[in-house]
Amino acid sequence: MRIHHYTSIETLGLILKNRTIRFNRSDHVDDPDEIELEINGYPFAKYLLLSCWTLEEEESIPQWGLYAGKSHGVRISLDSDHLFQKFLSEMIINSKDEIDRKVWDKRYTQSDGTEIFAFGFHDTSCEKSYLPYYIFHGTINPTSSGLAILPPSPKHDFLTKVEYVDTLSKVYNDSIMIKNTDERHYSMNFTTRIGYKKHKSWGFQKEARFILMLMHTVPQNTGHIIVDIPNFSFTKFGFPPINKDRSELFYFDLSVDEDAFDYLEVIAGPETSEEERAKIKSILQLYAPDAKYSISRCRTKFSR
Repeated sequence: MRIHHYTSIETLGLILKNRTIRFNRSDHVDDPDEIELEINGYPFAKYLLLSCWTLEEEESIPQWGLYAGKSHGVRISLDSDHLFQKFLSEMIINSKDEIDRKVWDKRYTQSDGTEIFAFGFHDTSCEKSYLPYYIFHGTINPTSSGLAILPPSPKHDFLTKVEYVDTLSKVYNDSIMIKNTDERHYSMNFTTRIGYKKHKSWGFQKEARFILMLMHTVPQNTGHIIVDIPNFSFTKFGFPPINKDRSELFYFDLSVDEDAFDYLEVIAGPETSEEERAKIKSILQLYAPDAKYSISRCRTKFSR
C-alpha cells in the first residue's frame, strides 16, 4: 500500500541518512483530543507511540500547509509492505539462545542518549517469544524498572487506518480492562486497539498510522514478564508510573527495511525555492539516488 507523509526537508534528510522512521508520543501530536486522551481515568496519551501517514493519493493543500513548512517542505511516499517487515519478522523467536543473541545484537543508543535494548517476552503457552524493545534505566537486568515498547498485536495489521468519530470522549472505555492487583502491579487486557480514532473534523487527513504502546515495568522476582499474546494482555506492568521522576521516552526511531527506499518518491512543495529544491535533490543523490523526484503541481500561497 502506498502511504504518504508531509514533512520538512530537514526531516527528509534525517530519515534517509539514519534509515529510521520516528514514532512520536501521542501527547505530542497536533490534535488536543489525543493529547488529553484518558481511558477509564488513566492518561494514555503518554503511552502511545505513533508514526502518522496519509492514504490520500492526491496532494493535499491543507497538509502542505500544516506539516510541510507551509509548502516549503516535501511529501514522502513509501510502500507500507516494504517498511517494517524486518521488525515484525524479528519479533517472533523460538529459543532462549536466540533471545539472548538478539538482545545483545540489538542494543543501541538513540540520538537523545536513551539506551535501547531488545527484550524477550514469553507468551503464556511458553511456546514462542516476542521481541519488542526495552528502555533500561541504568542496567540491563530485566527485573529492573524501565519502559517497555510493546510489540504490535498479532491480531491486527501494524498499519491501522484511522476511524473518524463524533467525539473521543469514552470512545475507548470498552477497549481496556485494568485490574489493580496491588499498589504497584496492574493487569491489563486490551480487547481492541487504541490510538486509531480521531474527531471527524480531521477527516481530510485520510490518515493511517503505525502504533506502538509504552508501559512502565516494575521490579519482579522472576526474569520474565508474562505476555498473553493471543489475548493481548499484560501483567506485572506498572501504570501509570509510580515515581514521578522516572525517565520518559518522548520518541522512538524504528529502523526501516533494507529495500524501503527502493519505493521512495519525493515531491517538492509548491512554494519551494530553487535553493530548497537543490537541497532536496542533493539529499536524494546522497542517500536514495534511485528515488523518484518531482515538483508539486499544486498552487498555494501561504505566508511564512
